[in-house]
Amino acid sequence: MEIEKTKHYGDVTVDKLFTATHQKADTLTAQLRQVITHSTTYPKVQVTDGVSDNLFGNSEFNIAKSEPYTSTENRIYFMNVPAGSTKQDMELKLQKARDEGKNPTICKIISNRPITTDNQDAAITKGILTYDKVAKRQIVRYGSKSEQAGKLILNSSGEVMYKRTFFFENRVEDEKREHEESYISQELNNELNSQMEEENLSIDTVSLF
Repeated sequence: MEIEKTKHYGDVTVDKLFTATHQKADTLTAQLRQVITHSTTYPKVQVTDGVSDNLFGNSEFNIAKSEPYTSTENRIYFMNVPAGSTKQDMELKLQKARDEGKNPTICKIISNRPITTDNQDAAITKGILTYDKVAKRQIVRYGSKSEQAGKLILNSSGEVMYKRTFFFENRVEDEKREHEESYISQELNNELNSQMEEENLSIDTVSLF
């Protein structure tokens, strides 16, 4: 029996509508939320050493499963909506999509380089926005409930990771991007070096999938 992982998507809900600091004219910002429940089940007994083959398939062993380990993930997405819109308007839109058989989803992309849209690329080219500013916004850190709260999370290659969410009316699977060359700004690199010195070069790596 192998490790089994499942993912349950809750409905996308509306937290609030508000006016952001740099709100576009004639719009409001809607804060959407989706709770993802991850469940992992492990075999109570390992029948292979992780390297060698076995003549018997995993399904041929009558091995009990462990109790599922569950964790929840809150995903947030900010959407521009017409000025004058209400929370009820948004909820009706989401329900209409579900009634039509759609699966509104907040998709997550994890990458070893900042994740930019065409609009952001144009703004960077014009000098309105910098790549480092995008990196600082998207850098992945441990959450407030972790013993390492606020510290940088690294992937299995020891690289920093960036995260961005997108909203889709129909479900789109999460995406993991591994570019040949990772990116880290000078500011984040200085922070990482300080973190490594503080932890005596021992930094845990984490898989976000």
